[in-house]
Amino acid sequence: MNYRTKSLLAGGVGIWSIVVGTGIWRLNVFAASPGTTAVRPDTWSDQSAIPSGQTIPTLIMVLHPRCPCSRASLGELGILLARFPGRVRAIVLFVVPEGTSPGWERGDLWNRAQSISGVEVRPDHSGAEAERLGAETSGDCLLFAADGKRLFAGGITEGRGHEGESAGRTALATLISGREATTTHTAVFGCPLKADTATSSRK
Repeated sequence: MNYRTKSLLAGGVGIWSIVVGTGIWRLNVFAASPGTTAVRPDTWSDQSAIPSGQTIPTLIMVLHPRCPCSRASLGELGILLARFPGRVRAIVLFVVPEGTSPGWERGDLWNRAQSISGVEVRPDHSGAEAERLGAETSGDCLLFAADGKRLFAGGITEGRGHEGESAGRTALATLISGREATTTHTAVFGCPLKADTATSSRK
């Protein structure tokens, strides 16, 4: 192998390393970038189509049906509810954009949510409930006390698609157990609820 060939090979390896490194950096930045949130209601909305009047707290998770990041959020929800059976009413809302075909929302995430013991799964047509809750990012969670007062708002993962202990999950566990949490707001990591895609088409 002559000098010119070695130089070209070394240069090619260098360029490849830069491209790979840049790709990894961008993925890490994306994973650590939280989504947006809007103003949250302080109490349960009288306009909500979800019945209230419970004797235990209500936890609502809002998801985009095609958001890959939200698999981790559902995994964390399952862990949380397993620790407190019967101590909290859990609802998972799947935002259904206008113009989607019937049953569009009933995919892998819907089935996974239904498999979690104690979870009530509901479609949220046109995102009406999500808007009332101030939820704009898939994986957003809101906990309301039995009297309707909001106790918590935020996500329960530390990054997009990240599973494991998080400030959000810890805060919810503390509140559900009847204690005061040091954190009542956390960042939400997921796809925009109003995106066409989170990764897929409407059909």
